[in-house]
Amino acid sequence: RPFRDDKVLADWNGLMIAALAAGARITGEGLYRAAADRAADFILEKMTGADGRLLHRFREGDASIAGNLDDYAFFTWGLLELYAAGFEEGRLGQALRLAAIMLEFFSGPGGLYCTPSDGEELIARSVEYHDGAYPSGNSIAYCALVRLARLTGDPAWESAARAILRGAAAGVRRNPTGYGMLLAGIHAAPSGSREVVLAGDPAGPVMVEMLDLVRRIYMPDCAIVVKRPGIAGQALSVAAPFTGAMKSPEEGAAAYVCAGGSCKQPVQTAGELGRLLSPKST
Repeated sequence: RPFRDDKVLADWNGLMIAALAAGARITGEGLYRAAADRAADFILEKMTGADGRLLHRFREGDASIAGNLDDYAFFTWGLLELYAAGFEEGRLGQALRLAAIMLEFFSGPGGLYCTPSDGEELIARSVEYHDGAYPSGNSIAYCALVRLARLTGDPAWESAARAILRGAAAGVRRNPTGYGMLLAGIHAAPSGSREVVLAGDPAGPVMVEMLDLVRRIYMPDCAIVVKRPGIAGQALSVAAPFTGAMKSPEEGAAAYVCAGGSCKQPVQTAGELGRLLSPKST
């Protein structure tokens, strides 16, 4: 039998988590989401240090090597895809925490360095934007930061994303085919994007209809947020303050469609929501 590479890597698992969560969201297959959740919990429990920072690899019970940019960017992206698959506030909170650490230790004048500021002393810290066998850390970080800006309403995340674009601009102009993931992120994050906040019990029949609707419509520029009643809704209001005043009705659910920092009057049926999301209404 040939030797097997049996180490667990945070960055590669982050990409796998993102793919499985997206698959669960699109197909409704619960096995995909369960596998993504297990992998995410493993990294959070076994590959996170006492200081809350990621470790790069795990093997035979030992986690070591300080996390690099790919670890933070890919795993943050995976957590955001998990949030989109199940709208659990905890996943959004985990993504926010890791993204903040990523910006604190990897930010440079023109994007994000591959290694942390307090890592091994190197002759020079490199910044890479182009994709290789898998997407670059900066391109995935850009996508994650833009999505965080849409989900939370905090422009600081988008400012950090724009810094990555400025750093990559010259390379993209010379060889756009080498920056596929970054260009895909730019395509999915145009100015004037929309946010849809669904307030109510996710298990309720009206909410189920609304969720089915928004998942069937291809809206790469639209961030979907679910605000549950009670404590969960209060937790979301902390992570995304713009949802604080959005209330769910005593029965059913309410949908708020927002664009450009303002929201339309809430609607309470999937049919009304579909009309608001129609291209003719924009």
